[in-house]
Amino acid sequence: PDIFYLRLNNEDFKDGDQVGDSPLVLALVGDDSGINFSSAGIGHVMTLTLDDKTTYSDVVNYYTSDETPMGGSEGYISYPLSGLSEGPHTLKLKVWDVFANSSEKTISFSVVKGLKPDIVNVYCDACPASTETNFYVKHNLINANMTVTIEVLDLLGRIVWSTTQTGRSNGDTTFPVNGNLNDRSGNRVSRGIYIYRATISTDGIRQTTKSKKLAVTAQ
Repeated sequence: PDIFYLRLNNEDFKDGDQVGDSPLVLALVGDDSGINFSSAGIGHVMTLTLDDKTTYSDVVNYYTSDETPMGGSEGYISYPLSGLSEGPHTLKLKVWDVFANSSEKTISFSVVKGLKPDIVNVYCDACPASTETNFYVKHNLINANMTVTIEVLDLLGRIVWSTTQTGRSNGDTTFPVNGNLNDRSGNRVSRGIYIYRATISTDGIRQTTKSKKLAVTAQ
C-alpha cells in the first residue's frame, strides 16, 4: 500500500515539529488492489504505534474510504490522540492491502504543553461580500477553546467593525465569526476595499494574524 502522507494537525506539519498534547493524526493511504479496512483480520488491521510501545488498533474506525476508478481504494485517516506526555515522540502508521502486504511510515514530533497558538491562515468565506461573510482562523491547537477577535478597518487604518467571541475550535479551524457588513453604529458599510485581521488567544497567550483585504460590493 501507498502511504501518501502522515502528519499531525494540518498540511503544514514537518517532521520534528512541536505540537500540543492532543494532536490530530492525518494520513492518506491507497492501494491498487484495495486497502484492508476490516477489523476482523488478526494482525492485519490498521495500527498506530506511539514510541514503539503503545499501539492503537481502532484506527479503522477513523478511516474514510474512497473507491478509485481502477477498482482499488484510497482513504483518509483522521485519528485523535490525547493526553500525550511532554517531550519527543515517534508515531508509526501501518496499513495492509487485501493481499496481506503491508507498509509503514514513521514521523517524529515533540509535545509542548501550553504551546502558544500559531496561526496558519485567516480567511473569509465570501470575498467579495455583498450581504455578510464569515471569518475563520486555522491554527495549531486542535479542538482548543479559543477567543477570537476580528477587526475590519478602512484603508486609513480606522476600525470600522470589530467583535470578540469565544468557543471551541472545529479541529484546527475556529468557529465561524459572522460579519454582517455593518459598522459600529449599525449602518451598512460603503462598497469598497477594507482590511481585516484576527487575534486569537488561549490560556492568556495571544497571537495576531497579518492583514488581508476584504472587498465589499453593493447589495
